[in-house]
This record gives sequence, C-alpha cells and structure tokens, in this order.
Amino acid sequence: MKVLITGAASKLGEKLIESLGESGVEIVALVHEKRINAPGAKVTPVSADLLDLAGLENAFKNIDLVVHLAALTHARRPADYFKVNVIGTKNVISACQKNKVPRLIFVSTRAIGEKAGAYGQSKYLAEQAVVTSGLEWLIFRPSEIYGLNGKEGIDRLINLAQNSFLMPILGRGQYALNPVYFQDVIKVLVMAITKPKFANKLYTVCGPKDYSYKELTVLLANHFRKKKIFIPLPVGALKLLSWFGFFFQDQVPRLLAAKSSDISALVKDYEFQPTSIAEYLNRQYGSFSQL
Repeated sequence: MKVLITGAASKLGEKLIESLGESGVEIVALVHEKRINAPGAKVTPVSADLLDLAGLENAFKNIDLVVHLAALTHARRPADYFKVNVIGTKNVISACQKNKVPRLIFVSTRAIGEKAGAYGQSKYLAEQAVVTSGLEWLIFRPSEIYGLNGKEGIDRLINLAQNSFLMPILGRGQYALNPVYFQDVIKVLVMAITKPKFANKLYTVCGPKDYSYKELTVLLANHFRKKKIFIPLPVGALKLLSWFGFFFQDQVPRLLAAKSSDISALVKDYEFQPTSIAEYLNRQYGSFSQL
C-alpha cells in the first residue's frame, strides 16, 4: 500500500512516518520547506503546497490513501486559516478525486466550530468538505497533544512546571482540558491506515480524564514538588492584548470553547486505551508525588 502524508514534516507527521516504517507501508511525504526527520523509515519526499492544485494532482498519482495532517494552526489574519485549512483541504480532495485515490484520513481538532475561533471554524468547514467528497473517509479530532517536546500547549505547561516558579491561569481556570499522549494518537492512526475496517466515521481522540486548567497546573506543580505562584490572567485583558498582536487572536476562544470528550466510538472500534497524564509523568520523570 502506498500512503501519502501531508504535513509530514510536523512533529506528529514525523512520528507517524517512523511508526509506519515498521509496517512495510510505502510512504510518500508531502513537504513544503522543512526536511523530514524520521530515522529508519523509507520515505519518498515530494515538494508541493496545499494551495498548488496542479502540484498536488501530480503528487497524488498512484496513491492508495492520503493522510491529511497539514494545517495552519497560528495566524494573525483569520482569512489565512480559511485559505490554508479550507481551500487547501478542498485541493487535497480534488487531487484525490482526479487520481482516483479511494481513501482519505483527515486529522482535525477537538476545538471545532465557530465558537472555537477562526481556526476551529476553518477546520469545521474542512471537515464538511471531506464528508461530502464522495471519498471513503475517516476524521479524527485530537485533543491537546503532549509528549512531542513542543513549545506550546501541554508540553509548555510541563516545561513551566519543571523550570519556573510562575504558572499562568487564564481567568478562573475552570475551562476543560483533556490531554492526549501523542503515541496514543499515532497508534490509532496506524491502525486506521494499515487495518481499514471502518469508513465514513468521525472520532474524538483524547485522554481518559477531563481536567480544569487550574487542576492540571496544580497536578503538574505537585508532581515536580516545586512551589508555584499562580498568576491569574483576566480573559478580557488577554483578548485586548491579542488585538495589539501580542499573541494570536483566536487562541482565547479556542481554549474556552466547549469540546467533546466522548471516546466511546474509538474504544469500541479501535480498543482505544489512552494513557493518563499521571502515567506519562511517572514514566518520563519519576514517581508521582500527589494525584
């Protein structure tokens, strides 16, 4: 089987390629500028842009399955999300249709819809394009992925808990997070690619437990046995600062939006057993001092 992966140079894309390399799948990696770092995997890199339909059509020749990971996750202008995430996904679909690629796996987000900001709305529209494409499709909506040593999200909170005495709390810290370990996401994607039992289904992919933001920051602080000063950051002030370009405007609504944590379909179809963040911390950093 020949699988093309968009967003292959992302951290998640590289880990997916590493795991697929062990399964004997022939991998074509769609890259834009970055090089692939996936030791041990046999990969054919192809340079193309999501907005270059002709380039995509050429890249998708003789492909059995496309895994669409590529997305714009941070932008100053809302229009950029729609250009890359919606038009780019429609171009991926068109390239699949022209080359008679039968299957498409789309990695979306749990922060979905209009209330999740421009990014969440763009991913929702991209999902609708996939669902109405006429292709055999699967959509996966991961929650907050951690364990990739990233510089934002849950990985950033873990880093702060290790190395800083300050822990920011947005508003009252009551909004929900449900961290998911990246290896759990990879396992599901590999199963969906190599054992195509299901089609035309949408799955939420998250951890075993919801935490409020404040609960999670306290949990992390307790694990590393370090006293912290929790700094409240008023939501209104952050929204105001976003207008002046200090961070991306849609990050606040994306964080505050209501999100599903229902993994029952994933448990049923893929026997999904997510790792808890407590288990991850124990394994990665030593025993957990306080749950």
